[in-house]
Amino acid sequence: MKTGTQLYANTQARTLNTAQGQNEGRHDGRPVKPLSRPQQACCAKRTAGSPFTSPLPAKQLALQEPCPYLVVQTSPDCPDLSDPGLPINLPIPHFIPLEKQVPRPPFTPRLKEDLHLTTDFQADNSLTFIEKQLTERRRVEEKGKEFVFAPLMVTLENMQTFIKHIEAGKQFKEPLTQQESAALKPIGQQTAKLVAAENPLYKRTLHLALSLMILCEIITQRQVITSLLHKKPRCRNSYQSPMRSRISVRMNQSCWRLCP
Repeated sequence: MKTGTQLYANTQARTLNTAQGQNEGRHDGRPVKPLSRPQQACCAKRTAGSPFTSPLPAKQLALQEPCPYLVVQTSPDCPDLSDPGLPINLPIPHFIPLEKQVPRPPFTPRLKEDLHLTTDFQADNSLTFIEKQLTERRRVEEKGKEFVFAPLMVTLENMQTFIKHIEAGKQFKEPLTQQESAALKPIGQQTAKLVAAENPLYKRTLHLALSLMILCEIITQRQVITSLLHKKPRCRNSYQSPMRSRISVRMNQSCWRLCP
């Protein structure tokens, strides 16, 4: 009992000494020095403009739980990685991103503005609307029917406009291959059918949109990207996309079949 009481008293004394900035404690009446310097218990808030914390004065140290967000600065010379003047953060001279090196299409279609995407879905109560739609989707699909998502009507109309734009030869300089044209035709037919019926079925619209996107990626790869990489081989390192190659192979093997 005496030993436990004495140990508690020694612990309290060491804690008080640490809080007062003293480097020594006592054990069994003898002065002892800590093996390491006291460390602040919690990082509180980081200093503005720096990812590293500033050590608090010793008199402000207190016995607290360890902070999970504590950033330990291992060296006094460790740089502030957010400093725009660091060489690693300096932009490469005359660097032009790959997407800005791709030539623009001959013509640009006029698409409808999707206010649902730019306005409605950015509102504070948009999550409530989505949750209601998810509940309605489960209810409809449990009955074996297709869920209709009204905001996708604008998407379908823009898809129809863009498909006609491609078919008119205004998106790509070279004509489509026979296989590419055969893939685009059913996408256009099914899209036009949904637009005419004003029936934006959720799953069907999603399948059509993905199919159109993949097809356009493949055509762009063949007509635009391959030519660009041939003229500018240095761009090749910034355009490594195994996924795109696998998609192209699978689309060819499946004869451009669409999901129902």
